[in-house]
Amino acid sequence: MTTLLELKKLNFAYVKNSKILDNIDLILNQNKVYGLIGKNGAGKTTFIKTLSSVFNNNVFTLEYFKFFDKEVQLSSEFYRQNKYTVFTESESFLNWTFLQYLEMVCQLYNCSIERKRLEFLVNGFKFEEYCQKEIRDLSTGNKKKVFLIVGLYLRRPLLILDEPFDGLDFESTEFLYKMLLEYKQYGTVLLSTHFAESVVRVCDYLYILENAHINLFQGNVSEWLESIRK
Repeated sequence: MTTLLELKKLNFAYVKNSKILDNIDLILNQNKVYGLIGKNGAGKTTFIKTLSSVFNNNVFTLEYFKFFDKEVQLSSEFYRQNKYTVFTESESFLNWTFLQYLEMVCQLYNCSIERKRLEFLVNGFKFEEYCQKEIRDLSTGNKKKVFLIVGLYLRRPLLILDEPFDGLDFESTEFLYKMLLEYKQYGTVLLSTHFAESVVRVCDYLYILENAHINLFQGNVSEWLESIRK
């Protein structure tokens, strides 16, 4: 397997001597789906935001970060151009429509809009009637669809999803399962979730975040499900 991303000894703390993340190591291989689980407050969202270049480096330290076997900064343009994150909640671009947001993102990522591919995703998420509405006027689930559609459309080498199934109806959840499995043709997915079913349905590997540390589950994902049922 070819490594896409490698992170070594990530430490994160808002307050000195009170680490939220402690000596985190992470390896993501290309064309795989990784799950990230942990109890509420374990630091999943903090970890995802750090990996998504949200924070400046005065709250975290790391030994090194490699992407495509190249040592880079989390804030580097090379990394930013090759990943996209869907956050669990987003209060940005609320006065924009979905299509306005998509056009802006495609300009940032130097990518053209292919109508056929876009229509497939919009139809799959049953989003047709909402494309011209301002994001602020959408339900929680439909707001989530805005960013999921864009993330899936871009086909970046790394797609990061924070609780992507929250707020989705059954049909959209099933469609997302299908799209995540297909996404492995284009790149790697890292998703946080508290739904056991989603881990089993789409994840090849599972990271568990607990007590500020992260560990790769040793075994297949179905074995993890059996272990938590005992």
